[in-house]
Amino acid sequence: MGILSDFFVGNDELAKGIEDTSSIPSDDKLEARNVMDLYLGFLYQISEGKETSFDNSLGFKTLNVVDGGERITTKIPDKFVSILGKANDQDIEKWSIEWAKQEELMWPEDDAIKFVKDLRSLFQKGISSNRSVYLWNCV
Repeated sequence: MGILSDFFVGNDELAKGIEDTSSIPSDDKLEARNVMDLYLGFLYQISEGKETSFDNSLGFKTLNVVDGGERITTKIPDKFVSILGKANDQDIEKWSIEWAKQEELMWPEDDAIKFVKDLRSLFQKGISSNRSVYLWNCV
């Protein structure tokens, strides 16, 4: 089953009040599984050329917790959105391959590359529309 991981563009008001992502237009959303802010933090660190570690100071901000943590909405740091949103294909592929090898993920490289490219597209939409990007998780 796993963890639902929906990324979406919007604003803090929307993110703070959301219980699920069914009302988010599909153009503003990327659906995934088993990606939490902690794991996304590894990709952020890789994109900055840093060693990966469990680091709570990366700027991921929890905005909404529903049903005792069964559903959580997290704001993705603007700096990470900018880095990934402006990355070229070569960087995306290099970062994705390294990210896929993380013990917590262990994704096939091709799946990781496709996901990160899709994530980049969503981040670019956030940048171009002056909106933030959020991660909604449901266990």
